[in-house]
Amino acid sequence: MEGTDIVQRLVTPRLKAMLLAMPLLAIMTDGVSLLGGYLIAAGYGISPTMYLSSFTQFLFPIDYVEGLIKPFVFGGLITMIACHTGLNTGGGAEGVGAAAKRAVVVASVTVLMVDFFLAKLIVVFR
Repeated sequence: MEGTDIVQRLVTPRLKAMLLAMPLLAIMTDGVSLLGGYLIAAGYGISPTMYLSSFTQFLFPIDYVEGLIKPFVFGGLITMIACHTGLNTGGGAEGVGAAAKRAVVVASVTVLMVDFFLAKLIVVFR
């Protein structure tokens, strides 16, 4: 379609969706992991009060902030890498397969590198 901005039409909705979905997914998985931890603790006879009080003892507000910042950043990175790779794909079905593989590899390595630097940056603010 002429006059249609491809970034506005294809990239922006995906970016908005990932920037919303990744932190929500992190919150959901954190909740499930806390429930799983409670079930394991209950199996060892630890009281619910002791389990819940350990959150304030061992988790600091920066930990919660970190748990929301990282998924937000990773969602943006993954989306931008995947969209850039997808928009520059050619060569038919074989090219799409190669581009998908390339996007996964580049996104995975980028997330690992950015995670390292984000962790170092967050340690500075502790």
